[in-house]
Amino acid sequence: MKIQEFIDLICDQEAKESLGTIRTGVPPRSVAIANLNMSLKDIGIKDRDTITIENGNTFKRKTISNEMMVIRKMADDNSCLFSSIGYLLENKRACQADALRQKVVEFILSHPDDYNSVILGKNVSEYCQWISKPTSWGGAIEISIFSKLYKIQIASIDVKSLRVDLFGEEDSFPDRCYIVYDGIHYDCIVSTYSNNETAQDITIFSSKDDFALASAISVVEEISKKNMFTDLANFTIRCETCHSGFIGTDDAQRHAQETGHTNFAEFKN
Repeated sequence: MKIQEFIDLICDQEAKESLGTIRTGVPPRSVAIANLNMSLKDIGIKDRDTITIENGNTFKRKTISNEMMVIRKMADDNSCLFSSIGYLLENKRACQADALRQKVVEFILSHPDDYNSVILGKNVSEYCQWISKPTSWGGAIEISIFSKLYKIQIASIDVKSLRVDLFGEEDSFPDRCYIVYDGIHYDCIVSTYSNNETAQDITIFSSKDDFALASAISVVEEISKKNMFTDLANFTIRCETCHSGFIGTDDAQRHAQETGHTNFAEFKN
C-alpha cells in the first residue's frame, strides 16, 4: 500500500490538508517521507505496526494488516488434533499424526511423576498403547504435552462457549498458536493473505499479541453463530466396531473402557 493510499483511507479532507507528523514504532519515531507515492514498506512499516498521524492537537491511529484469520480444516480421521499440531508446528505437515503420537508416548514415559494412572485415567502402559492407535482421539492431555514439547502456548477455543483454554500460560512461553474445538473435532487457526493459498500461512504468534487472540476468537464466533458445534451431552454416537449406539460421550467412554473399542462416529437419528 502506498503512503498516499493509507492517508486517504483514514484521514478526512480537512486532516489531509493540514497533515502533520507521521510516527511509528515503540517508542514512536518520526518517519521521513520524501514522496507520498512511496510504499509503507519503503519507510520501514510492516504488518501490524501502528501508525500515528498527528495533525495539530488531533491524531489518528491505524494498525496495518492485510492478513485475515481463517480456519484450516483437518481430516475427520480420529487424528485431527495431531494433524492440527503438525500443521501449526511442523511446517504445515498435517500428515505427522503417527510421529506426534509417538512423541506423546515418549514424553509420558519420561515424566512418570507428572503422568500417572490418576492423571491418565488408566494404567500408564495401557494409555500409551491406546494413544498410539490411529483410532484414538487426542485431547487436553496431549495438548498440554505438545505445549511443553514445543515450548509454546496453545490456545484451544471452544466453538459452543467461545471459552479459551490456554495451555502453557503458566510456563510463560513467548509464542502461541491457535486451535478450535467443536466438541468432537479439532482444526487449526492461521493468519493468511489468501483463504485459498496455504504456503504463506502464519501459524505462530506472540503470546502478547492481543489482536491475534481477538481475531482468532472472532473467526470461531462466526461458526458458533451458525451452530457448527456438537453438544457432547446430547449428541448420538455409534461404536463402529460393534454398532452399539450411545447418547453423549460419557456412555461411549464407559463402553470403550469396558470393551476396548475405540472407533466411534457421530450419527443422526
